[in-house]
Amino acid sequence: MNRPLWLLQSKEGPEEACRRLLGSLVESGLAEAIMVQLREPAAAEPTLALVRDRALLAEALPLSPLMPVHAARMVCRLAAKEPAEPIAAVLRPCEERALTELVKAKQASLERVVTVVIDCPGAAERAEVARLRAGPDGLEGAAQALFDAAYEPTAPGPSLRAACAICDRFVPGDLADIQVELLGHEGAVGVRLSSRIEGRGVAERLGLAAAAREPAARQEVIGNLVRLRRRNLERELGAMARLDGGVGALLEELAACIRCGACRQACPQCFCRRCTFETPTHEHEPDEYLRWTRRRGATRLPEDVLLYHLTRLTHVALSCVSCGACESVCPQGIKLTRLFAHVGPRARRPFDYVPGRSVDDPLPLSVFEREELEPR
Repeated sequence: MNRPLWLLQSKEGPEEACRRLLGSLVESGLAEAIMVQLREPAAAEPTLALVRDRALLAEALPLSPLMPVHAARMVCRLAAKEPAEPIAAVLRPCEERALTELVKAKQASLERVVTVVIDCPGAAERAEVARLRAGPDGLEGAAQALFDAAYEPTAPGPSLRAACAICDRFVPGDLADIQVELLGHEGAVGVRLSSRIEGRGVAERLGLAAAAREPAARQEVIGNLVRLRRRNLERELGAMARLDGGVGALLEELAACIRCGACRQACPQCFCRRCTFETPTHEHEPDEYLRWTRRRGATRLPEDVLLYHLTRLTHVALSCVSCGACESVCPQGIKLTRLFAHVGPRARRPFDYVPGRSVDDPLPLSVFEREELEPR
């Protein structure tokens, strides 16, 4: 979708310019409060918060190098029903795509939510962020290091989350009411507004200036990063080719799983009010374990690991946007991102479906035709 480009002058740097933009949303009445990561003196790392006080917005971290919680899940809590007052939510592109899927699944209403989606060079895991923030510029320095690495993608740089290292969709999409462009813009922040809000004089209220054209450097930076990320993805998928050998290879990949359920808790697409794995169906009697062991010779503990992951793949693969939230929280370090990257496209291919692309694309299982499932 081609939207006119506006500019927000950025003498103080992109993060401060983004803070100013968020403050203008509140001052202009476009949002009662902003959902954004916030630096809190008593906390070791930033937390996601709903902020109204302009003074507290000075501590906002819209370019945070960390994903402490999946923002799309929190939007669903705030907007499962229309809130009384409009709110704004700052999202990464992967969170925007996840929210697109959740809106189609009727988990959130965006009638009174302004989505602010910002270019994302990638996030880092907690240990890497702790290392980067030990530098003289703290969290802002850590965020800047990630953006600097986007301009020199083949040079040594900060370690990205596994999902970020293979992500080629790191710019805002169609769900964004306010698209914030940072990559390729020098001395300014690019802003594009959706038709839903542009006609209300929003550009003037936010202090935006019309731009002559998009800087040529933007497409060059994006193109270089996309090519690198796709090479990374091909390498990861190559490592997963062995799964085509059967269930044994999948069990080997999942051998470290302790069935803690952290991946399900973190995944934005796991929104069932009660998971089947928390019902009596999976509360086995002691004698059952003995019967299984007599029949098989041995019973793996914890039980039902393969069934658990196959169920997750079945439920989530069509709408998985490769945000990597599941892998980030896995205490065993299982490479769930590449597992879903291997399975997801195959599951979606019969439907020609791209998760998170548009709210106008119906969910495949709500509209599929029988012939779509015929062998090709």
